[in-house]
Amino acid sequence: MARQGLALASAFGLAACVTAPASNAIAVSSYNPDCRAIGSFLDNAVAEGRTVGASTLIWKDGREVCFANAGSASREAIRTFARDTLVQVFSMTKPVTGVALMQLWEQGKFGLDDLLYWHRDLKVATEIGSDGNLVLRDPSRPPTVRDVLRHTAGFTYGRSDEPADRVWAQLQPLSTQNTLAEFSARMAKVPLRADPGTRWIYSASVDIQARLVETLSGMAFDEYVATRIFAPLEMNDSGWHGYTSPGRTALSTLCPATNASRRISPASR
Repeated sequence: MARQGLALASAFGLAACVTAPASNAIAVSSYNPDCRAIGSFLDNAVAEGRTVGASTLIWKDGREVCFANAGSASREAIRTFARDTLVQVFSMTKPVTGVALMQLWEQGKFGLDDLLYWHRDLKVATEIGSDGNLVLRDPSRPPTVRDVLRHTAGFTYGRSDEPADRVWAQLQPLSTQNTLAEFSARMAKVPLRADPGTRWIYSASVDIQARLVETLSGMAFDEYVATRIFAPLEMNDSGWHGYTSPGRTALSTLCPATNASRRISPASR
């Protein structure tokens, strides 16, 4: 989820819980992680420039059985990637958003097949005409909440060569300058890439889910998630904004790869 360029903060860089079907119960019960190998893997990943820092925690049978860390949380501040380093987990915001929306479904706030009322007048962009303008037609049906939940609404994410993305590029719905309300207003002007229910297209649907949470709950999305999900679960180190708190290591610094090899250059590690 790309809202405002923010992501969920977590206390661990990588985490694993050992779970398996009942048929594999014996194999799971006898599993013991090779912590030395895990630590070596992380050390090599840092040395090879695949990451600046990372950590792994494995939890099994109600207890921690392995923890390993390597590299830096911030090369500028020379901070080690520690046990309490907070990281941005990006797309793991998606299941959190889905949980928020489905809580409201459980409360009877909407039906899965309810129409998206602010997207009622959407058109499908089929091609670019000889005059350079988009050729539009009515969709076979309007998109529903169910479509939004499963990426079948026909929405785009602005990363294709299909005609609809010409409008996306002009309106930039996911600009970090937009609120969720502004995002949804712009998204309502971007044509669909396909009829709802006919194609699976990875799209900005999760951001639309977040706007639905605001509309249905009457609360700002980050406030809803904080009070209705994170607080009850005591997820005290999770939130929609990067932060530092007294006595804790600061949020780790992002160091994106910038070359074709997907490695972080030595000068920028």
